[in-house]
Amino acid sequence: MRTACARLRKSEEAVTPVIATILMVAITVVLAAVLWAFLGNVTPPEPPAFVSATVDQTQDNWTIDVIMVQNGPLFTNDVQILVKKADGSAGLVSTLVSAMTPGAYYNGVRFIEAAAPGTLSAGDSFTLDRTIYATGSVISFLSVDAEQTYGTYKV
Repeated sequence: MRTACARLRKSEEAVTPVIATILMVAITVVLAAVLWAFLGNVTPPEPPAFVSATVDQTQDNWTIDVIMVQNGPLFTNDVQILVKKADGSAGLVSTLVSAMTPGAYYNGVRFIEAAAPGTLSAGDSFTLDRTIYATGSVISFLSVDAEQTYGTYKV
C-alpha cells in the first residue's frame, strides 16, 4: 500500500495540458463577465453647462450678452448671479435669475430675458450700472448650490 501512495505523490504532472487550457479559458471568461457587469453600469458624467457671453460697455452701463449656453438648457431657477465690485466687495449677492423681474434693477444689475421664458438662453442679457460697478468688476453665473460655475466675466 505504501508503494502505491508513494507513486501517486511522486507524480510530477498535476493536470493534463488539455484540462489546464480549459481552466485558463474558463477563468478568462469569468473575469471578462465580471468586468463587463461592473463597467457596463457605469455611465459617463454629463459635461458641465457653460454660459458663453460677450461684455460690452456703453457710456452708462456694462452689458453682458449671452451668446450660447453649452450643454444646457439652464433654467433660471437653477442659476444664480453673483456680482463683485472691482474692490472685491459684494455688489449683488447670489441672486437667483428667476427672482429677478426682467427689466428691473437689483443692486445695479438688470436682467433682460430675450426669448425663452424660464431658461437662460442666447439673446438674454445682463446690464450692470457703471456708476456702481467700475472696471474690474466680475459677474459670475453659478449653480443654485454654488458648487458649479457656469461662467465668469470681468468688465
